[in-house]
Amino acid sequence: MKNIFCFVLISIFMLSEAEGFAQKADSIHFRKNAVNVELLGNAAYYSFNYERKILGNKNNFMTIRAGISVYPFRLDGGFAFPLLINGVFGEGNNHFEVGIGKTLPISFSPNIEFVNDNPNVTANLMYRYQNPKGKLIFRIGWTPIIFYKAFTPFDFVNNADLRGALFELINCGVSIGFAF
Repeated sequence: MKNIFCFVLISIFMLSEAEGFAQKADSIHFRKNAVNVELLGNAAYYSFNYERKILGNKNNFMTIRAGISVYPFRLDGGFAFPLLINGVFGEGNNHFEVGIGKTLPISFSPNIEFVNDNPNVTANLMYRYQNPKGKLIFRIGWTPIIFYKAFTPFDFVNNADLRGALFELINCGVSIGFAF
């Protein structure tokens, strides 16, 4: 009877330890916050971005991303604010990222008032390298910006080129950053 009791007690102890090791290996999740610098991405030229994981499990998750960019070629001090929601899918280090959002352009008029240009719809289809245990994040892919051109009555009078109201800035982006 003592042998059976010892065997059961040792078995329970070993199974609980093995389960504890399995939980540690399976509970590796991605870090919740990230910052990155993106070139030729959702803000057209470059942007500095903050990303936060909001939902998901160890392999697939959703993030929200907000960024800021200063347009270098605008004399009136233009800014862009890309705002996106992304889904990240994959295992290990290699992931597919898909997202949609808006790039909000803001420019200053000569009398320093805010002028809100038309908000642009943006998306991304990207390859994402991110090790669940590491901090480095690298992304590369397609980041189209689709914008609406607002026509004025003068465009019709002046025979302006009105082939379509929707335009796409074909853009590929690359970003590098770190998670924390």
